[in-house]
Amino acid sequence: FCDFATALRDGCDDRGPLDPMTFLKRHGIGAGLGAVKRFSDTITLEPTEGGKRIVVVRYLKRSGDHHR
Repeated sequence: FCDFATALRDGCDDRGPLDPMTFLKRHGIGAGLGAVKRFSDTITLEPTEGGKRIVVVRYLKRSGDHHR
């Protein structure tokens, strides 16, 4: 990633805002890393020998959850 913080913003990739027409050419659900961040408890970028790894954590139970 050029800029991980930018990649976490809706409508952006790691280099900045995307042209809306670009979405039509991409495959997938179009949620992006911004949606992943919202549905996660933590998201981090870790360097590896072969590149980079995104680690996402979502807890099944959170402190303060009132629903069981």
